[in-house]
Amino acid sequence: MKTLTGLIFLLLLIACTDNGDPVPLDYTKIFSGEISKTWSLKSLAFRDDGEEFWKISNSCWADDSYTFYRDAEKKFEFESGSIKCNTAEERITIVDTWSFVNGTSTLYFVLPIFSDSPLPFTVVDVDKNDMTLELFFNESGTQSYEIKLKLEDEE
Repeated sequence: MKTLTGLIFLLLLIACTDNGDPVPLDYTKIFSGEISKTWSLKSLAFRDDGEEFWKISNSCWADDSYTFYRDAEKKFEFESGSIKCNTAEERITIVDTWSFVNGTSTLYFVLPIFSDSPLPFTVVDVDKNDMTLELFFNESGTQSYEIKLKLEDEE
């Protein structure tokens, strides 16, 4: 009888458990906030052997927005701003996903300056208002782009 009671209790416990919906990790709130965070590009620099060779902060990139959502799908949205780098450029929106690998401090998302597909950015420094990323592009890891973003809005 005790076995039957234990079995019934176990079945009730299993039936009342969580439905298994994915829950975003708390430490990724630094990128996405409670609901979403929108970032803008502060500067872009080319680095070789750790030394900065050139740096640009172009106003036509500064008003673009990069929004990281804290939903289960980790939606990402890029929207070009109203200032254009050339007159033929059209306003674009890219909707994709983002991901973060804690073990390698790698943030994957689309940065249209480089690609229409998610790229692996190493998180160099991040706090609630600023983010510094590095995108390495040679096999020896000596050449990279340093991307600095600043917080524009948080929900």
